[in-house]
Amino acid sequence: MKNQLRKFSTKISAYFFVISILLVTILSYRYYTYSVTILKDSKYQQTEQQLKNASIYISSYLEKIKGISSVLVMTPEIEKIENSSSDSIKNIIDLVEQNDPLIKRISVISNRGKLISTSPIDFEKSDDMNNLEWYQNLKKSNNMAMVTTENHKGFSMDKNERVISICRQIVKDNEVQGYVVIDLSYKLIEDYVSVINFGENGYAFITTSEEKLLFDSNQKGTSSLVEQDKYLQLINNRMKSLDKGFVGAHVYIPNTDWLLVGVASTEQIDTLQKKLIKNTVTWSMIILFLTVALSLFISKWISKPITSLAEEMKKVDENFSKIEIEDSDSIEIHTLKKEYNLLLDRIKILTKNIEEKENAKRNFELKALQSQINPHFIYNTLDTILWLIEFGENEKAIEVTKALGMILRSTLSINQDFIPLAKEIEHVQNYMDIQKVRYDDKFEYLLDLEENTPEIMVPKLILQPIVENAIYHGIKPKKTKSFIKISSYIENEDLRIRVENNGVDFERDHQNRIKTKLGGIGMKNVEQRIKILCGNQYGIKMYRQDEVTVVEYRLSL
Repeated sequence: MKNQLRKFSTKISAYFFVISILLVTILSYRYYTYSVTILKDSKYQQTEQQLKNASIYISSYLEKIKGISSVLVMTPEIEKIENSSSDSIKNIIDLVEQNDPLIKRISVISNRGKLISTSPIDFEKSDDMNNLEWYQNLKKSNNMAMVTTENHKGFSMDKNERVISICRQIVKDNEVQGYVVIDLSYKLIEDYVSVINFGENGYAFITTSEEKLLFDSNQKGTSSLVEQDKYLQLINNRMKSLDKGFVGAHVYIPNTDWLLVGVASTEQIDTLQKKLIKNTVTWSMIILFLTVALSLFISKWISKPITSLAEEMKKVDENFSKIEIEDSDSIEIHTLKKEYNLLLDRIKILTKNIEEKENAKRNFELKALQSQINPHFIYNTLDTILWLIEFGENEKAIEVTKALGMILRSTLSINQDFIPLAKEIEHVQNYMDIQKVRYDDKFEYLLDLEENTPEIMVPKLILQPIVENAIYHGIKPKKTKSFIKISSYIENEDLRIRVENNGVDFERDHQNRIKTKLGGIGMKNVEQRIKILCGNQYGIKMYRQDEVTVVEYRLSL
C-alpha cells in the first residue's frame, strides 16, 4: 500500500482530485450563494412590483374619484349651490353614488352651511363654515385623499368609523362657494392590498407622512387598528431591521402622502434553497466521481511513458543494452532516454576499466601465491637428499631430487591458472613421495580417479596445501602408520575431489589448522583462489567422518 501511494500516477491522481474537490466546492458554493441571491432579488423585485401595481390601482381609483368630483362641481346645480334646490343636487349625487359600490357618501357643502348628502350624516354646521376645524381641513387637503371619520371630526383608529375622503372646491366667479366631498369605503385599501401574496407569514401596511397607521394586513380581522412600533422602525431603518426569512419593499402611492410597505416571507425561497442544496450536492458528487475517473485516466496517460521507461530500465541486462528512442516520445522522455543511454555508455567504460584492474590485481595475486615456496621445505628436502647420499641411498636420493625438481618447475610456471587434474595429481604425488622419504614411510597414499576426470582442467596448486595440512596436522602427530586417499568423481555436473587421511583429529591439534608452511598457501587461500577462478558457489569444506578427516572440493567442469 505504501509503495502504491508513492507511485507517480497515484500522486498525480491525488493532486488532481484535491484540486478538483477545491474547485467543485468553491464553484458549488458560489453557484449556491449566487442562486440564493438571485432568488432573494427576484422575491424582492416581485414584492416591489406587486406593491407598485397595488399603489397604481389605488392611485388610479382615487384619480377616477377626483375626476368624478371635478365633473360634479361643474354641474350648474352644484355650481349655484346657494340658489339650487337641494332635491336636484341630491338627485345628481345619488345617481353618481349608485354607480360605484365603494362610494359610501357624497356630500355637497356651502360656505354658509347648506349641506346636501346622499345619506344622513352628523356634520357640524355653522352660518360661516370657514370657522369650523373640519371644514378648514377640507381646504388644507388640497384635493388629496385623506383618512378621517365619517363626520370628519379627525383621524380615528376605529376602522368602522373611517372613510377615505376626496374633496373638490366649488368655484363660481373665482370665488370658493363650498366643497363636494366624496367619502370612500375603507374597504378600498383592503380590497387592493389584500390580494397581494406576501407568503404565509408576510404582511403589508400603509402609513401617512405623519406616521399614522392606515392599514395593517395583520389586523385585517380587527375592528380597530393598533400602532406598531416595529413598522416605524422598518421605515426609519430603510427596511434593514427585517427579521431573517423576510424580504421587504416599499412604494409611495402616487398623489397621496401614503407609504405602502410590503414584507414577504421567504418560505418558497427556503424550499427552493433546500432543493438547490440537494441538487448542488448531487451534481457535485457526480462531478467528483467523473473527476476521479478522469484523473485516473489522465494520470495513467501522463505517467505511462515514465512507467514504460522504468520497466525498460529494469530489463537492462548485463550487456547494458540501450533503450530505444521513439519519435512519438515527448521531449522530456526523449531527454531521459538519451541521458540514460549516455549513462550506460559511461558505466560500460567504467565497468570495463574496473574489470581490467581487478583482473590484473587477481592475476598478480595468483602469480604471487604460485611463485612463493617455503624455504624450510627446500632446506628439509635438501637435508633429506644429503643424509640419503651419506647412507648410500643413492637411488632414493635421485628420486627425491627428481621430485623436488618437478615441484620447483610446477611452481615456477606462473603463466597458467588452470592445468589438467592429472598434472595437479602428478605434482602432489611428487610432494607426497618426498614427504614419505622424510618421514620414513609413515604413511601411504592411494589415488582413485574416476574415468574422464584426469583431463578436466582445475585451478593450479589446490591439492598440495591440503595434503600438507593432512601430513603436518594429522599424520605427523599420530604414532601409527596412516594413509592419504585422493579420489575424484563427477556429481550434479560438478567435479568433486576428496582428500582423506586417518591422522589425528584437527580439533585436537593445538597448531593452526588453516595456514600451512608451504609457500604460505593455506586452506583459506585455496578457498579464495577457487572462488576467484570458478565462482562463489564453488570451494572446499572439511569434516571428520569415521575417524577420517575429509576435505572435499567442489569445482566447475
